Amino acid sequence: MFLALLIANCAQGVESATKIYNDGIIVKDSPVEPGNLLPNFLFTQGSVEGGSSTIRIGGGRGTLIPFTPDDTVQDDIWEGANPDLRSPQLPYLTQDLWGCQRQDTNMTGIAMESDTLKLLLTPQYAGKIWRVLDKRNGKDLFFNNPAHQPANIGTLKAWAAGGIEWNWSPGIVGHSAFTESPAWVAKVPSSRGDILRVYEFDRYNATVWQVDVFLDNDTLWHHVTIHNPHQTVDLRGYWWTCVAHHAAPEMRIITPGNQVVQNSVSPFQENSWPHYAGSVQNGSFTGLDNVWSHDNSYLGNIIWGDLFLRIPSPQMPYIAIAEQDGRVVFHGHTLNGTKFFTWGQNGAGRFMQDFLSGVSGSPPTNIRPGDYTELQTGVAPTQMQTFPVPSQGTIQFTEWFKSFNGSTSKLFSNTYSDALGEMNTWLSSSSGMNASHIADVTSFLNSVAITAINASNILSRGSPWGGLYERLAKGPLTRSTYFDLDKQDPLVQPWVELMDTGTFSTETLSLLPVSYQVRPEWISLLAATPVKNMTWLHQLHLAIYEAELGQVDSPRSRFQASLSLNPVNPIAARCLARLSSTPADAEQHYLSAYGMLSKLSPADPSLRRIYRNLVTEICFFYQTYSMPDQLSRFIAGLPNQYDLDSLDAVLLGKIIVALWQNDPNTAISILSGNCFPTFGSDRGKLMTAWNDAQVMAASIAIGRALTPLEMHHTRLQFPVPRNVGCQYATDYCATYW
Repeated sequence: MFLALLIANCAQGVESATKIYNDGIIVKDSPVEPGNLLPNFLFTQGSVEGGSSTIRIGGGRGTLIPFTPDDTVQDDIWEGANPDLRSPQLPYLTQDLWGCQRQDTNMTGIAMESDTLKLLLTPQYAGKIWRVLDKRNGKDLFFNNPAHQPANIGTLKAWAAGGIEWNWSPGIVGHSAFTESPAWVAKVPSSRGDILRVYEFDRYNATVWQVDVFLDNDTLWHHVTIHNPHQTVDLRGYWWTCVAHHAAPEMRIITPGNQVVQNSVSPFQENSWPHYAGSVQNGSFTGLDNVWSHDNSYLGNIIWGDLFLRIPSPQMPYIAIAEQDGRVVFHGHTLNGTKFFTWGQNGAGRFMQDFLSGVSGSPPTNIRPGDYTELQTGVAPTQMQTFPVPSQGTIQFTEWFKSFNGSTSKLFSNTYSDALGEMNTWLSSSSGMNASHIADVTSFLNSVAITAINASNILSRGSPWGGLYERLAKGPLTRSTYFDLDKQDPLVQPWVELMDTGTFSTETLSLLPVSYQVRPEWISLLAATPVKNMTWLHQLHLAIYEAELGQVDSPRSRFQASLSLNPVNPIAARCLARLSSTPADAEQHYLSAYGMLSKLSPADPSLRRIYRNLVTEICFFYQTYSMPDQLSRFIAGLPNQYDLDSLDAVLLGKIIVALWQNDPNTAISILSGNCFPTFGSDRGKLMTAWNDAQVMAASIAIGRALTPLEMHHTRLQFPVPRNVGCQYATDYCATYW
């Protein structure tokens, strides 16, 4: 569908052509496969971001990871401190299978264009604004990533860098569950022209978030609305707008903050901004004679990390990035949280930026097309806090972006107040952003945010879950969003059947489940079925819910009941493995689950997924519990189908087996010939395996064990190759630069 609309821009009283239409750009694409069919219980989560290949068994809730900042921080950072920084996944499924065999692809999206700016919004990636082009100078306002390359980052272990993304969740830290999934996008008519509305239903807590995007000639505005539709349930929320900008070491972050809470030390500590010693544990240290020359407003001076700026009232909050030629991209808002993140100037950061921009493994170069920084804003002061969203309540706020050319001598003055003065001069100029104009557009967007839409407004469909929940609740979630329901969608069809009949159809019972529910509304429907009428799928879903709560004995019984009703039930057998108390028992259940795969119907559309999901987990299980003999036999028996040999877990398994069998050359060959895309925090395992293989090869060559000095020389002679890279979010990496 091609839609071109000429709209009168009434905001400035002049006629300004604005168009909304379908468009696309060429990117190197590495698509994500559908979600993991194996439910990931909360106790299995090992980290907030960066992924883990460690398999935990035994069940329970695991250990809480509370946010506990340093006593140097102000009271409002203790307020709303997140009691558990782990990221649960259910009812969502992890999106942890992708590659890096990137192909040039025409990535389509919805374009929005004014006389000055051209915007491309990608509904398939949660309505992310992929790029905004300034037609006056041909420059991108934000980091226009040349690739769509997921990394093992975020709630569902799949996230790609660039543009502007929206992150809403019920207090779950990190890039949200939506980042690699489609969102709803609608065209909303208004008195100032058509607006793009991005929105979705959050399955964690049955809320709705929406973002209205508006081009006002040379200014990009967006207005966020978060709805809590529950009659009596107050919720905790998490929102961060993540905006990526192209970065270089000489670029400077300019913000009116005077304090910073930074996470490059633990616990979070507060320092003065921009001059402080990032590596000094004593936050009160101010340098020799109360002068600290290290200026952290320059990106080149920061190793890596998140820096949360504290902007004193009544100063208008903003954060901006200044380029060396004097171009400034300004991000204004009215929120408590102002932050920037940088991968920094080290090997690990450079590897991640290269990987995310589709050029990992390339030779060293001074051209850094993938280097970026994220300028972010949130409702709470840091990302480790939540904020209240009362029952039937709404949170709303407006943000805006604009660029201008400033004085380089002032923007890059050794006196930071000179840079702030240049910003204030621009803000009060005719081309700046005065308070009355901000108030006018904010009021306008507040009024637009409640505008009702219907099917005729929809430009792109998102997930089916909002429509399903509205059917369950027997009414619309909000007036300003529209969800319809395709009852034949395989994700929701079983749940429609459960609502209508209290059970599942014969067709549904003949297939693997492709979705799960853990909210009480659905559990009540499942539990209302008389025991004598419960199917294997009833028992499976109830068992998964109980395991997510941290129970062990009851879900074990239910998984066994599910297996007795359906002996070819690999998901139940796998879940019994995860609840086992010993590795031996877990292995028995894992092998039972794997043996069932060959008995599944070839007509099941999820057969490839379950093979890849289960093989990955079994390989990681054997690696976690140091069972190389069993791992070797398991890999040797894998079928030659479903691209199992390309899985990262299988590749690492082959490396471990090779080292166990004193065959370093095989390990070296695998390590040097693959990119291991799904490794994040665990990339350190690959680095260790490379060094171990090189030391083993050298030892075999001379017929004896190497001395520590000889090991050192071997590691220097054969450094970890660039395709292996560095461990996610580490301070130091000697081999990638």
